[in-house]
Amino acid sequence: MTDPSPTTRHPGARILVVDDEDSTRHLLVRALSLMGFTAHGAASGRVALEMLQQTPFDLVLLDLRMPDLDGVAVLQFIQEQDLDVEVVLLTAHATLESAIAAVRAGAHDYLLKPCPFPQIVSSIEKALDQRRAQQHLRRAAHLLHEALAVLEAPEDRETVPSAPSPARFLQVGSLVLDREKKLVIRGDETIALSPLETEILALLMAHPGQVFPPRAIVRAIHGFDVSEAEARDLVRAPIYRLRRKLEPDPTSPRYIQTVRGSGYLFAYPAPPTKPTRS
Repeated sequence: MTDPSPTTRHPGARILVVDDEDSTRHLLVRALSLMGFTAHGAASGRVALEMLQQTPFDLVLLDLRMPDLDGVAVLQFIQEQDLDVEVVLLTAHATLESAIAAVRAGAHDYLLKPCPFPQIVSSIEKALDQRRAQQHLRRAAHLLHEALAVLEAPEDRETVPSAPSPARFLQVGSLVLDREKKLVIRGDETIALSPLETEILALLMAHPGQVFPPRAIVRAIHGFDVSEAEARDLVRAPIYRLRRKLEPDPTSPRYIQTVRGSGYLFAYPAPPTKPTRS
């Protein structure tokens, strides 16, 4: 007997169901899998954090109240780490305060248990529609940036090359950025970057310690203005990739830090620890 054809317009979308009630979690994972999603379960907030760090998901269906780590804390982690994932809350423990906190932390929707399964699916589909639209916007902006970079690049010459721009190399602490070759040099290690990653990192490294809102980053890199929400969507993915490439621990960034509610900064090098005198 074969499985039924997918009935979702997002077949294969990866969904993480986070709920400490075993029966609810297993039922939702099974039902969503039958719909055509790729569904996985997490029995606690801490397990969810581990899975989110190891596996890319498209959406998290999240219980709000759990014994070890509540849903708002998971939401805040997703925001702080700039994970490209939508969140739908499903909870039996609703208060006005929790709803406001969830929306402020970036939840797409807030559903109350018991909730009909078609309503859950409808909310998931809408969240994934929004995510797809945001991804298309990011891709369009990236292609525009690449096209402008090609058009503005100087013609190749086979004669003696001109001297590199003074801004070709940027160094902050142990990191050196070569904008021309699109490389980061850290000791004996070289790390390749995309053109967009290079320009964002150059902007941040040229002004260490200065907070750049997402709109300012988009304006500086792409040359056009967008809304704050659109800017966050455009910047989130390249910042995430930069952290994966540069940070010793991407979950606790040392270089590219998020200033909650404001933007991003490239942190000053940590001062050396001075020995204490007895």
